[in-house]
Amino acid sequence: MEYVTYENDFLNQLFKMLENKQISTFLSMKDKIVKELTIDERKEFLIEVIYYIFDKVDEDNFIKIIDVIIGNDLIINCNIDEWAPSLLALIIYTKPSLKIFKYLVEQKGGDINFVADAYAFYTEKEIEQEGYDPDYPRHQTCLDFLKIKRYDIWVMGYNDAEIQLKECDELEKYFKQIGGKYHSFHQK
Repeated sequence: MEYVTYENDFLNQLFKMLENKQISTFLSMKDKIVKELTIDERKEFLIEVIYYIFDKVDEDNFIKIIDVIIGNDLIINCNIDEWAPSLLALIIYTKPSLKIFKYLVEQKGGDINFVADAYAFYTEKEIEQEGYDPDYPRHQTCLDFLKIKRYDIWVMGYNDAEIQLKECDELEKYFKQIGGKYHSFHQK
């Protein structure tokens, strides 16, 4: 089991609830979560939940969990200080799931065309010092990450590769179904 620790004891308590699959207890804390945690704390907590809890619970419970964290005021179309530059990209890359992705787009206002900046949390000087990697584009949409995920599934040979590839196919169909109003930032 992964252990994440926070300076905030309440966040530690919440994370342990999820690790121990005490989902109903966690869900009952909704009002307290929204009241006691800042939007930034909830966003960082959501990132950790995506990393460590996503594939430990079923999709229905995961949707309930992230619904509590997102609440009505956490905007999910934002840059995040992670290797995947947005929450939608992180969700797609961590574990492609049409059901969860549709929930985020249709219920929580996720924008599949949100162009995230992989270097949003760097100064121009830090970008110069680190060097810009042309193989890792600075600006990316969640569709770019879907393509990256598909490639990684083929190259890495995940145990559940067939299931993940099927979810990638379903996500691509969904993108087209919603009117083709999506783009890859790097699509020619």
